[in-house]
Amino acid sequence: MLSSLRSRWIVVILTLLLGAFWLSPNFMNYEKDSVLAKNKIIMGLDIQGGLHLVMGVDVESVIQERAARQSKDLSQQLKDDGIQIQGVQVVGDKKTEIEILTGGAANKAAVEKYLADRYASTFQVVQSSDDNILLQYFEATMMEMKKQVVGQAIEVIRNRIDEFGVAEPSISAQGSDRILVQLPGVKDALKAKELINRTARLDFRVVSQEVPGDKLVAMIEEAETKGNYKLGENDLHYAAYLKKLNADLESQLPKNTKVVFEKLESATSLEAGKRPYVVMLDSKLSGDQLEDAAVRPDEMGKPEVTFSFTVEGRKLFAELTARAAGGLIAIVLDDVIKSAPRVEREIDSDSARITLGNVRDYQAAQDEASFIATALRAGSLPAALEQLEERTVGPSLGADSIAKAGTAAMVGAIAVLLFMIFFYGVSGVVADIALAMNIFFTFAILTTLGATLTLPGVAGIALTVGMAVDANIIIFERIKEELRKGGTTALALKDGFSNAFSSIFDSNLTTVLTCVVLMYYGTGPIRGFAVTLMIGIISSMFTAVFVSRVILDTLVTKFNINILAQKKG
Repeated sequence: MLSSLRSRWIVVILTLLLGAFWLSPNFMNYEKDSVLAKNKIIMGLDIQGGLHLVMGVDVESVIQERAARQSKDLSQQLKDDGIQIQGVQVVGDKKTEIEILTGGAANKAAVEKYLADRYASTFQVVQSSDDNILLQYFEATMMEMKKQVVGQAIEVIRNRIDEFGVAEPSISAQGSDRILVQLPGVKDALKAKELINRTARLDFRVVSQEVPGDKLVAMIEEAETKGNYKLGENDLHYAAYLKKLNADLESQLPKNTKVVFEKLESATSLEAGKRPYVVMLDSKLSGDQLEDAAVRPDEMGKPEVTFSFTVEGRKLFAELTARAAGGLIAIVLDDVIKSAPRVEREIDSDSARITLGNVRDYQAAQDEASFIATALRAGSLPAALEQLEERTVGPSLGADSIAKAGTAAMVGAIAVLLFMIFFYGVSGVVADIALAMNIFFTFAILTTLGATLTLPGVAGIALTVGMAVDANIIIFERIKEELRKGGTTALALKDGFSNAFSSIFDSNLTTVLTCVVLMYYGTGPIRGFAVTLMIGIISSMFTAVFVSRVILDTLVTKFNINILAQKKG
């Protein structure tokens, strides 16, 4: 028995140490590139104040623009294939339908065959005659385009906010054409909105080979040392840092070039780790000539990024790859390199691909490919953003709210602690210790998840305090029943925990299932409440059933204490 008890105490101590380790980033400053540096509880907008924006995305205009470009490309492609037509135009009330003027039955058959070969999954024929063919996007294609437009807008906003320096922004889609932006701690709301609404810039740049990588790194370090500046320090954000660095290195760089950076694969931000490149500025190829980008499996089933150009973009891409043959082409979004693939030879095609090299983690490669494809589309299809809602939460309001919420939670916790001691004596003290450990583990788990703590989350923790002692009450009442039967304290303790477990498990399981439903269907505040409550309930299963049992077993077997002798009821 004692040997088993010793083993259980080891488990309790190890979990406490692990919890302290997880919780430590909230009280200690780690290096920026440390994994623990980003694992801390983030105070939500309603606690520390900040900016709340709902942005409308002009999805329809982007689809109209895409239909217009598609009509031009179709006209050129049909002519390149030797199919004579009278013209291609955009029609319909929404300007998203494409009409091909065939000019006769013979041409109509050739056009239909071309469409079936190239656009069978994109367009459906809604009207056809000898003189014209009316095309319409499939509904699934239209929905995917809308989803992509919102995703592109989110990526644009995220790039803007990263430059602004907000540590933990929350940017998510709302419905099919809205984006929710929450920027905790932002004080300059006007500047934040200006950055969000600025159009993203996508460029394809040839990477210069004139400055070796080691020499470039040394040049950058020397410039930073002389100028006494560094990215991320003293509120020096990426755009200002890049401008200052290139000004300092202008005399050392080849003409018509500049230094830009790529975030390291293992880094969480540019400040944590970046790789410099010298790129040439004379390229005419930009995101304006990009038609689309998507993730596809290659011949081996590994993810790769495929992208296509307009007719004009194809010519510019051929010229660019001819110049870069044997070197690298950098895909640059807002002066941040998203990918720098090697080009072996000139690519004269309306499509190209980016391979990801050796793939060890398939999901990581899939995520990277999706990110690159979204970044490419973000530059090629900039969607106009309309501000639909704005709320600025002042830090004083946030501080007042958290103070009141903290007071309420504290009063509730003290009431529960006193109740347990008054009614259960020594066992009540044990229950209070288990409750304190439950809150400790809840905050530790929230920390390691990098969760955002909001006022609904505080409410979830407060509710956890009240619910967590239910398990102890059920156990103590079962122990009292066993003692009334005349059993020893040790036997009553054993049977009480055994008989109470099924009831505790069932009641907590239903609560957890409710939390799962709230997390799946709820929005931000509801999810915050559900997450904290679910973590607290799961943690209480360990503290109430395991930790309490260890402490009570120790009191009974080693100190021969009648654990319920001081009960008041």
